[in-house]
Amino acid sequence: MTRSDQLVSAVEQSQFPYLDRLIHLFVGGSELHGAKVKDTDDLDIYGVYLEPPTLVLGLDKQDFYVWSTAGNERRNGPPTILMCARTR
Repeated sequence: MTRSDQLVSAVEQSQFPYLDRLIHLFVGGSELHGAKVKDTDDLDIYGVYLEPPTLVLGLDKQDFYVWSTAGNERRNGPPTILMCARTR
């Protein structure tokens, strides 16, 4: 499995509602900055997506999407996945 496949799989796990509208997906956090230490950090995924017509027309509102395998009960850490996406 390629790194791209791994990222898409993690985003699918997050049940991101606009997967087919993602135009940019990248890894952030410590891995982006070259400071990741094997098996000690979470996976931070960021993306940009095009809004579907219901959002563009103002029928629904969602400026950003945030999801974490840690939920709201605990701090992110290994092996947590964090997904953040914003509209264009």
